[in-house]
Amino acid sequence: MRRYILIVAGLVLCVAISLAQSPEVSCEILIAAQDLNHSLKGYPKQVKDVPAVWGTMESLPRYVILRITDCDASQVEHFLRQWCKTFSYEILAENDQGYRVRVTVDPQCISVSGDNRNLRAELKTYIQDTYGAIVVSYEAYEVVVDIPKPVVLAEVKADIHDKFDEVVDHRIFYFDGAAVDYAIAQGGLVELTKAQVLAMIRNKLDE
Repeated sequence: MRRYILIVAGLVLCVAISLAQSPEVSCEILIAAQDLNHSLKGYPKQVKDVPAVWGTMESLPRYVILRITDCDASQVEHFLRQWCKTFSYEILAENDQGYRVRVTVDPQCISVSGDNRNLRAELKTYIQDTYGAIVVSYEAYEVVVDIPKPVVLAEVKADIHDKFDEVVDHRIFYFDGAAVDYAIAQGGLVELTKAQVLAMIRNKLDE
């Protein structure tokens, strides 16, 4: 019995020493500190495990760094998700004058309230201004337009893809201005726990 107790005590001691020697798990998120090309203030741009190496441009005044002290990069990298900028096209009618086309934006781009419709609005305006299209209907995530010939529909599709592939408003998750301003005031680096970050980050699809 005594031998058994000594073996158990030894195992417990080994586990304790192992845990004590294990390195702390932490990571850093690079966040835009101001509006930049193809990015807005508060957008998370990149995540790295600590020790993280950042470039000279990845600091104030352009960026701040949020260090999460109790998780690794794999647990928060989903915060970098982008809008699914997927378009589908359906020819509803065609004659000598042109096409009636339904252009649909992936519904995942539209938030719960339907207020976050920047992509759809820009799409409608662009088709009107570029191709002289007439808007027939304008719904939550689709636009039906009459596009006059001799415009080639394949060219319209390629053009729309190129034009909207780098839409600025493309991050699903973001940190509000107050959180970014706090990081700026702290010199560009803030340490928080994962729970604190989860309470702070915003999801546009919930707005």
